[in-house]
Amino acid sequence: MKKLAFIVNSLGVGGAEKHTVTLANNLNKRGYNITIFVLNNNMDLVDELDKEINLILVKVNKFYDRLIVKKIHDLCNEYDIDELFCVNTYPMLYGYKATQKTDIKCTVIHHTTELIGIKEKIKNIYLKKLMNKCYRRIFVSGNQKKYWNRKYNIINENTYVIRNGIDLENFKNDYYIDNNQLRKELKLGEEDLVMICGAMLRREKNHIQILKYIKSLVDSGYKNIKVLLLGDGIERHNIEEFIKENKLDNNVILLGLQKDVKKYYSISDIGVIGSKAVETFSIAALEQMSMGVPMIMTNIGGANEMIIDGFNGYLYELDDDTAFINIVKNIYKEKSTLKKLKTNARTLVKNNFCQEKMIDKYVNIINN
Repeated sequence: MKKLAFIVNSLGVGGAEKHTVTLANNLNKRGYNITIFVLNNNMDLVDELDKEINLILVKVNKFYDRLIVKKIHDLCNEYDIDELFCVNTYPMLYGYKATQKTDIKCTVIHHTTELIGIKEKIKNIYLKKLMNKCYRRIFVSGNQKKYWNRKYNIINENTYVIRNGIDLENFKNDYYIDNNQLRKELKLGEEDLVMICGAMLRREKNHIQILKYIKSLVDSGYKNIKVLLLGDGIERHNIEEFIKENKLDNNVILLGLQKDVKKYYSISDIGVIGSKAVETFSIAALEQMSMGVPMIMTNIGGANEMIIDGFNGYLYELDDDTAFINIVKNIYKEKSTLKKLKTNARTLVKNNFCQEKMIDKYVNIINN
């Protein structure tokens, strides 16, 4: 069986990292020999990796570290790696350089659509040249692939779209937990509309804008809206200040990082992802929908490939406050509509985004 390696920036909590863990574990179960190189020492997800997987922290000390390139090159040769999967463009820089002048296939799995910040965009002008030199390119969304084809002239040859998939058995809507006890702990009333935002507290996730919309709803009389913010990050202080200044303490609950996200999904009526950049094919959204939680999402990246507007959730254009507020008002008033959305959310994920189908597609590509 082939020997495969992954190179990833970190194993911190994030969609690309969770996808890497899922892919590595499942390929390991199918008999492939797996090694993972990690460039930075954030290892939040390490306990989720199968014990048979060879995990190596190489720890870069600067943006481009030639010694680390050599180390990865030497280890790939030592372990007789057949193919190296680079998770996003920065690890691709190391993976491509480490596999030059070898027989090792270098493949990039790209999870980002539009980047935020001038520096990141400038870096991509260089890194896209390396992407075209890789043996294979795998995008996780059709819209994402089209964007990169158009914006950065990424070639179509040996370029694939494999959408993310999740473990349906792990994210079932019959998750058994004492919901009443949890709702009591969080002070959620029977009439509350519970919204959940499962995303790291980073600028591109756009939490402040979502909270501005919630403020407008509360001020206009929709006081039974409760928002659970699941995650942590550098924006936490700004979010806390906004909540305090706008007297949203009774409407917004900061949960921080949680090992078991499912129990919070299970008490939620609807999920929200309001990202303004980076977001491509949200694993968190798939998890929530699999548990019968419909989504409200900004129409960026691959959102319209997983959301059929009005069927399993709703899409709105970035910065369109009227659209978001009207969506929430309609859900608040029409509980029968919410019930249909919940059923449809689970069905759509079950039919289109199961983990096994995703793994099958990777296996087919690897074996070809």
